[in-house]
Amino acid sequence: MRIKKLLVPIDFSPASRVALEYAVAFARIFRAKLTLLHLIEPSTALALAFPDEAVHLEKEHHQQSERMLTAMIATESQRDLDVKALVKSGDVDQQILSTMQEEETDILIMGTHGHNLVRYLIGSVTHKLLRDSDIPIVTVGHVTRPPAFSRILLATDFSEGSKDVLLRAIDLAHATHAKLVVVNAIVVGVEGGAEAGEYLGEARVEKARAKFDQWRTEASRLRTELETIEAEGPAPDVILNTAEDTSADLILISKGIFLGSVAERVIRHAHIPVMTIPFSKKPKVEPTGKPRAA
Repeated sequence: MRIKKLLVPIDFSPASRVALEYAVAFARIFRAKLTLLHLIEPSTALALAFPDEAVHLEKEHHQQSERMLTAMIATESQRDLDVKALVKSGDVDQQILSTMQEEETDILIMGTHGHNLVRYLIGSVTHKLLRDSDIPIVTVGHVTRPPAFSRILLATDFSEGSKDVLLRAIDLAHATHAKLVVVNAIVVGVEGGAEAGEYLGEARVEKARAKFDQWRTEASRLRTELETIEAEGPAPDVILNTAEDTSADLILISKGIFLGSVAERVIRHAHIPVMTIPFSKKPKVEPTGKPRAA
C-alpha cells in the first residue's frame, strides 16, 4: 500500500486528537509526510452585517489556529516527522476534498465525533468523502487506547474488486507487522422457510470456504498467513463482533462493497479505527511478499 502523504482534519476536539495519534503512527510506519488541516467556517451573517469586523476576526482565528496546530505535536516528536499545518476557510467537505487533491494525499485520517464535525458524522460530510474519495479513509470514533497494529480485520463479500483489497490488506499487514484476519458475513434470508434458509446457509458457507482456500493460497505465495472466519448474520454485526472476538486493532472494509448502511453502522459503533478502501481501476498494490524485519 503506497502511503507517502497523509491528511488529518483537526478541530481540536478529543476525537481529532486521537485521529492525530493514528496519523502520526502511520506517518512513522510509512515515513510519510503528515499534513494537519483546520477548517474555519465563515459566518455569513457576520460578514453581511459587519464585513470589516468579520475579516479581522477570521484573520485572528486563522493565526490562532496555526499556532494551535503547530503545538499539537511536541517539538521532540517532530524530529522524525515531516509535518505541515494548514488553516483554510470554507465548506468542510469541499475544503477537505480540494486539500486532498492539492496535497496529493494517499490516505485521510479523521475523527468521527469531533465538536465541529459531529453534526456531519456519520452524515453528509463523511458520506460524501467516502463516496467521492479515491483514497483510503481511516475513521476514528470511540477509540480510547493508543494506536496498535497487532491484528487487522478485513471484511469481504468476495465481490469483484475484493482481490485488490486483499492485496492492499496484505501489504498493510507486512508494513505494520500485523496478523491478518479475514471475515465473510453470510446473510441468509427468511424467504422459502427454514429449510430453504438452512440450504442457502450451507451453500454460502461452502462457497466462502472455497474462496478462502484460494485466498490463503495467494497469501501464502506472498508469505502471509490468513486467519479466515465465516459467520452467519447481518454484515455490520458480524464485522463488529468478529473485531471484538479477535481483539482486532483496525477494521478494513471496501467502499465498493459496504458503502451505505453497513459502513455507517460499523464506523458509528466500532471501538477501533475503520479504514475504508476504494477499489482501484488499476491496482497500485505490488506486495513484495517479504515482511519487514521486526
